[in-house]
Amino acid sequence: MASEQKQEDSSWLSYFPSLFTSGWEAPEQFGYADEGTPIINFFAHKGGVGKTTSCYYIAYMLAKKYKKNIIVIDGDAQCTLTEAMCQKAQWSENWRNDVPRGDIYSAIMATHEAVVNQTKIQPAELVKPDRFKEASANGGGLWLLPGSLRLSIIERQLSYGQDIQNRGSLNTIDGFGSLSNTVGEFRAMVRATAAHYKADMVFLDVGPSIAEVNKNFFWSSDYFVLPCAPDAYTKTSLATLESVLTHWTVEQEKLAAVHNNSSECILQLKPTPPKFLGIVVNRIQLHQGKPVKAAKFYINIIQQVVTLKLADKFDRLGMLRKKMSGTEQQQTPFFWSYIPDFLRAMQISQRIGYPIYDMPVDKITDVDKEGNIVTASDRKQIKARGDKFAPNYDAIAKSMALALDEDRLAGYIGTADAGMQM
Repeated sequence: MASEQKQEDSSWLSYFPSLFTSGWEAPEQFGYADEGTPIINFFAHKGGVGKTTSCYYIAYMLAKKYKKNIIVIDGDAQCTLTEAMCQKAQWSENWRNDVPRGDIYSAIMATHEAVVNQTKIQPAELVKPDRFKEASANGGGLWLLPGSLRLSIIERQLSYGQDIQNRGSLNTIDGFGSLSNTVGEFRAMVRATAAHYKADMVFLDVGPSIAEVNKNFFWSSDYFVLPCAPDAYTKTSLATLESVLTHWTVEQEKLAAVHNNSSECILQLKPTPPKFLGIVVNRIQLHQGKPVKAAKFYINIIQQVVTLKLADKFDRLGMLRKKMSGTEQQQTPFFWSYIPDFLRAMQISQRIGYPIYDMPVDKITDVDKEGNIVTASDRKQIKARGDKFAPNYDAIAKSMALALDEDRLAGYIGTADAGMQM
């Protein structure tokens, strides 16, 4: 009866023919490059709050003004970030299919094959985005790992690999050791890629979801930034966020304790949750330079929920950054940023493929209400409106760079993960 039960339980293996090898054993020597480059997750399970824009614009500012070498990863199957940074992607969803490890899906799958075949994990093949030259002009760098619609395929694999409740029964299935290592494949791929490109930071843009892929991305990250918007759904979304992250953190600790001590563990699961860097409140409607009444109301709600509730919860979950003061640890403040609504200028910046705060006058094109092409004077005014957003993203970039520098000096980052069990 036991053998019949085992055969029945393993019937689902046929869905993943490339994921299993019989007689799986942990290789004696297996490793990936790990320089401790921090992975920063722009996470919100609600759509329309400015995750993608925040991720791109802060990365661009860090590269251009602060001379940082930044890798940006599109972790959303909708590939919005990819299309924003590479206009070629807008014309064909298959534009990277012929490039080995050329998008997030193929890079993760190549990492899996490396684990199965017991070979070195190779870095992803990154893209120079359309604005690479501008972002890199002062000595920094801006790279993109494009997204992929095929990312959803990994969802089911992770649903088994990250299943802590049924881990005991799953371990009895031949070849499950291979599948269980999917929990560490994304982080291992990113580490190998960051080391290869000598990145200072890795930014990760994720879709509005609390499914298995986003859970794995969150577990794999070192920090997270919380974008949100002042609207009627703010309070509910922040409340559910508290619940989701609490559940994920508990699961992460439990799964890491079991998985990382398994004889079949090759790629370890990071055992601690990412640290909270800060919050970006986007799309604030203004009137005469000040937030309108409704925006003020919802901003007040955001401030109350974050400072009175989320911060305390994050602290208890180990998600707040700490620094030593004498012999005691003190909480390090997280940053707040408020970004007004871009209005019409955003449409123009998207059309020409430049960040809103760095649009060249000669590239700006638009028509007035009568359908006439805007004049040179109009273009200068449009650029001036876009330039007003530069201080906002400069302040975020500076706060983020300083926070990571503090943690690096304190020894919290910049060292290799355990990452791999021999």
